[in-house]
Amino acid sequence: QHGQLWCGSSGGGLHRFDEHNWIAQSCPTDTIGSPITAILRDRHDQLWCGTGRDGLYCLRGEQWASYTRADGLAGDSIKALCEDRAGHLWVGTDNGLCRFDGHTWTSDISPKEASNNSISSICEDDQARIWIGSGHFGAARFDGSQWTRFNDPHSPLYRNSIHSMLPDRNGAIWIGSIQELIHSDGENWRSLLPTEVTGHMWIHSLLEDREGNLWVGCRDRVYR
Repeated sequence: QHGQLWCGSSGGGLHRFDEHNWIAQSCPTDTIGSPITAILRDRHDQLWCGTGRDGLYCLRGEQWASYTRADGLAGDSIKALCEDRAGHLWVGTDNGLCRFDGHTWTSDISPKEASNNSISSICEDDQARIWIGSGHFGAARFDGSQWTRFNDPHSPLYRNSIHSMLPDRNGAIWIGSIQELIHSDGENWRSLLPTEVTGHMWIHSLLEDREGNLWVGCRDRVYR
């Protein structure tokens, strides 16, 4: 946003790149040394930073606010952040999923199988449905009232270990796992792999660029 790239480090440092220079941003993690694991700038220009063990921080103007399990977070190790079209903040933790409406945290909204699992990825599709992925139970989709679970007996998922999700401009969902890339339109599923892949293709991140190209970040290489 605003032409800036934000980057958090494993040592707790926060920096932004303004197309010319890297600039250090003061953050509470500077002193506690907790790794920054997720970053999101919301529609109100607030910067949210999830940490590996000390909950969630939010920069409003020049002031940082802190949220932990004591405030309503499902867990203090943050894995994923997503803002939906209604302005709610969805937070994936090491202990399930929670949602923030700007005033109140709700932490009892995970599907039953995921309530104590680590939620590694979250996204919203073009029908305002929330998708979540976990390293253990696979993927699930929330339509506002109920969850639909997708795992290896009921979908093409090779394994139930999901590490990244991305909604594309055509309304499809891309899911990155161990050894496969899944494309889903919500009903139909396709498993895709580059032909040159050998060994494990551990997909950590997914990005669609301005031209519609899909970038796939793996443990030791990047595919397009």
